[in-house]
Amino acid sequence: MNGNRSQNNEPNLTIAFRASLLAVFLLACQSKDQKREKTRDGGASEAPSPGALDKSGSSNPVDNSKEQAGSLNSLPQCNDCLNSKISYSYTNTVRAFNLYIPKSAPSKLVMVLHGNGGSADQITGGGLIPAPLRVWLELAKRDNFLLVVPEGLSGTNGKLGWNDCRSDAVENPVADDVGFLSTLANDLTKKFGITKRFVTGMSNGGHMSIRLALEAPEVFAGAGVVSAAVAKNSQCVAKNKPVSILLMRGTADPISPFLGGAMAGNRGVVLSMDDTLKVFLDLNKIVGDKSTIAIQDIDSNDKSTVAAYQFPDGISGTKVEGWVVNGGGHVEPSKSQVYGALYKSIVGEQNRDIECAEVVWKFFSKL
Repeated sequence: MNGNRSQNNEPNLTIAFRASLLAVFLLACQSKDQKREKTRDGGASEAPSPGALDKSGSSNPVDNSKEQAGSLNSLPQCNDCLNSKISYSYTNTVRAFNLYIPKSAPSKLVMVLHGNGGSADQITGGGLIPAPLRVWLELAKRDNFLLVVPEGLSGTNGKLGWNDCRSDAVENPVADDVGFLSTLANDLTKKFGITKRFVTGMSNGGHMSIRLALEAPEVFAGAGVVSAAVAKNSQCVAKNKPVSILLMRGTADPISPFLGGAMAGNRGVVLSMDDTLKVFLDLNKIVGDKSTIAIQDIDSNDKSTVAAYQFPDGISGTKVEGWVVNGGGHVEPSKSQVYGALYKSIVGEQNRDIECAEVVWKFFSKL
């Protein structure tokens, strides 16, 4: 799929510097968020006892005798409410997630995964910089679905992230994130009577969404992947089952090259947009020509345009779409959550013609 591709010709030193600067920037934001969280709670919080799920800061007792792979022993009873830092025990490791419960009984679940160096709170309202993934909270309130925002574990770089398919992204945490996220989704499905589940993420979160699409297609009916690609040196074992997917990438991404190759900051080697699409076209046994999705250039000052394509349905009615942000960087397009000049100097230009979360949710709504 072609879309005014631009090969990244910057010197490796410049690319590495961008990656390092982005890492420092995100760590600073994450550190300030954590300090603010501790101040609000009256000090550093202790890790909850494993084997149970409970609201952070709750006085409810934890029953360790009922430890399971993952457990939902208690959840806040509320409607139209956001619950932060809910503890969840998976294989003797305490994990955390944020959860929005809508007004009425939900039938759909959307899991949103943050990027490397991000956090669950940045997606659901916290953080010092704009975050296009926050729009998911607005959509969950509007369209009445369960919004699940898990938090990754710290890798060797000290940043929260996910163990995705890239075997050569050595700074990623070593964790069974497929098991954790799948078990959490299954438990919440039983708790709320969910009928369809979807996963989406940006950057490292997008890479993790790809891993779930390949290794847990029975759990998630579709994936929305932003600024990520299939790993060239993959540690994933695909189940070779059909799964719907939307892929969105910028042609001028300074972190993850649109044409494939080594990512900045020794974050692994990835396939091109076309080759990533081919993996899922082949997986879904899709043949035939793509058709264009008309996208208007609403903001002529954002130095980018969007070209979108959809393909014929695959087996079992699966769908594949490709969204190319011509001139776009390593950033989610957004009309409402607009990044400043400093951040864009690191990640590249941000498109303002579309709302990334709206695009992915519209795709999920077709499935």
